[in-house]
Amino acid sequence: MIKESEIAAVLRRWLDDQGWITYPEVPVGWRSVVDIVAIKREPEIVWCIETKTSLSRKVFHQCQYHFMYADLVSVGVPTPQRPTDRIEKMKNHNENSLLRGESIGMIYIDPKTGKCEEVLKSRNDQWPVRSKFHGSRRQYLLALPDKMREYKAAGTPAGGVLTAFRETCDLIAVFVREHPGCTIKELVSGIDHHYSSDKGACSTICTRSDLISKKSRVLYKFENGRWRLYPEPENDSEKPVIMS
Repeated sequence: MIKESEIAAVLRRWLDDQGWITYPEVPVGWRSVVDIVAIKREPEIVWCIETKTSLSRKVFHQCQYHFMYADLVSVGVPTPQRPTDRIEKMKNHNENSLLRGESIGMIYIDPKTGKCEEVLKSRNDQWPVRSKFHGSRRQYLLALPDKMREYKAAGTPAGGVLTAFRETCDLIAVFVREHPGCTIKELVSGIDHHYSSDKGACSTICTRSDLISKKSRVLYKFENGRWRLYPEPENDSEKPVIMS
């Protein structure tokens, strides 16, 4: 059985060959993640693509939502086998008509040959004027960092997407490994965190010690009147200290 990650990998190679910059599993809102975001710089174009093993109403609604901040929206599915009966022909006709009516494109992907075919082209006439909120989301997609390109394969289960908080946790892990026994204040001063202020960062790292220690694999220890952070031992013999 074909996996979403397999067809997504083929599609990304196809997009890369055409000059698009692709990013997998991009978070764009509350529990909303785009399988692939493809970007072109000149002119600026944002293309959101959902890769699925089959079409459904759910992916149709996902694509409708993406039009609020993307110029183009498509769904990528495996290249279908030749229809053998009238019911299958009617099903494909109805799905294609539904996508075409909403300006959603469709790409056939063949994992065996590595070929992709854009059978329906997306149109960017859905949202000629965006609100300030959705316009800022579009700018966020245009400014995605390069590290997101290889953070996680597209089409894999949710939970490994690169968010601002996860990136801060990664920075915490690196800093603590290089500066074992650092105070929280020293840590915050030494990393480029996503919080609005150093004070807010210190407060969150203190109050969310359980989550930070789990995500960054660090230990909290109270020494000489201050909380200090250490890398979690490889053998896991010592458990993180959770502040109450």
